[in-house]
Amino acid sequence: MAMNHFEVSTTVEADKQIVLNCRHGEAVRHALVLLEGEIKPFTNEISCEGSTNEINLGPTQEDTTLKVQNLSNSKATEAFIYHKGQCHRWPVVKNRFKAFVKLDKGTNLLKVQCHELNLEKELSISYEKQESQQRYVRVVYIKCSESDGSFDAPDDVNNSLDMALEKLRFNVLLLQTFMAEEMNKHGFGYQTFELEQNENGEILAHVFTSELTTEKAHEMNGDQLYSWFHKELTSSSLNDKNCKFLAFMSCSHYDPPDEINPKDIPRYVKAHTALGGGQLGLFGTAGLHTWAGEVGELVKCFTDSKEIDKKRLFDDSAG
Repeated sequence: MAMNHFEVSTTVEADKQIVLNCRHGEAVRHALVLLEGEIKPFTNEISCEGSTNEINLGPTQEDTTLKVQNLSNSKATEAFIYHKGQCHRWPVVKNRFKAFVKLDKGTNLLKVQCHELNLEKELSISYEKQESQQRYVRVVYIKCSESDGSFDAPDDVNNSLDMALEKLRFNVLLLQTFMAEEMNKHGFGYQTFELEQNENGEILAHVFTSELTTEKAHEMNGDQLYSWFHKELTSSSLNDKNCKFLAFMSCSHYDPPDEINPKDIPRYVKAHTALGGGQLGLFGTAGLHTWAGEVGELVKCFTDSKEIDKKRLFDDSAG
């Protein structure tokens, strides 16, 4: 399917409207949907960019009427997305905004509001899992034999095993959405990889305890770690011919000298890599503390300009 078209309300009682990148009654195959919106002047002629490979799940419902005030010179700074009793706010920049919504299986009713302009739009989006897809990605959090599964983080940040799993489950959804968006931009529709889920539709993240000690892991380079964990995972009960492992090592650790050379920062982090091939993609977690754990943390994490203390934590910001 594709969602290149833009959805607007059929009845507008002023000169502004919320235009979205998906239609009322749209169907998607990934749980975290990206809403792109724009606040535009109302015209009687609305152009819709063509879409192909649409999935028709039934008749489209009537569009919600927008009732707005005449505020032609006003600008919105925030958009509010309401879903399942929750509300998340998203910045509006030059009359445009992007927002993420975590969908439940089936029909999801959403409301988009710009309070400053008294604008509102409601729409429904259906999420249906790709039941026919046999191949899938299995998320694994690897901890060493004596480890509690904690990861590098500032003193005031939760770095427990449970927090690691929460961050991984959410960020693999972001990756899934990114793939769908990029495939669609290149003309293939919203195709993406399948993530392993339980019967309730929740993303699974497995904890795997390696026979490797943390001390030994810190002595190994990326290739050696990849070979070791590839062998362990493919020999374990987690192995499945239909799965690809997306694995993260909790043992990543930043250990700089007293005198830091900024050019050598990547050399100071142990058991941290980004390698993939065959059945395994392997990544370090030295920057995991900066990741969002849920939708409500996305804006804060992506706009955080606080400089990382390079004497204590790995700075992977490329800046």
